[in-house]
Amino acid sequence: MDIQALGMLSNITAIVQKQNVNTISGDINVEKDFYGTLREQQINCVKEDIYNKFHIDVGAANGYFECYIPSDVLYRMNTDTVLRQKVYDMLADYSSDKFKLTMQTLNPPVKKCTLVFDDNGEVVATLEPDVGGEKAASERSKNTEKVRIMNGSDIKALLQNDIQEMIEEIERQGVMATEYKKKSIL
Repeated sequence: MDIQALGMLSNITAIVQKQNVNTISGDINVEKDFYGTLREQQINCVKEDIYNKFHIDVGAANGYFECYIPSDVLYRMNTDTVLRQKVYDMLADYSSDKFKLTMQTLNPPVKKCTLVFDDNGEVVATLEPDVGGEKAASERSKNTEKVRIMNGSDIKALLQNDIQEMIEEIERQGVMATEYKKKSIL
């Protein structure tokens, strides 16, 4: 064996060790990328499930209704069934026909409802009033500043009060209709 061959053998060991280090660091980067991709996929699955159940597009603004849930909460909802049920219950309340009807009957009417969830799955609802085009500009600016922030219990109380008022109004109209019918027959 000559001296060149000995030099090449010593270089081969260094090259193999360097390749092993590069392979390990490459594997770590691949695992990080895989974790991030898997996390995004699980978050998207929860968003899709929410859309399929409640027709709410999380994180997207559609003009009338917006919903923001932090990605950490969406990710935790995959394994934490209590958190998932808590968020789903709130979304069910806000996507119900009763809530939509209540929002239309408020005075001033609601232009936009925004739901923002915190890290614990609690929700804050912001209702932005709809200001008519006929009002003066100064009055418009005053009304747009009046944004109501409500928590879940406030919304449930509001729904309950409005439902009770609607039932009383329907009963009153029924009584008036029967009185009118009696008068028209006589």
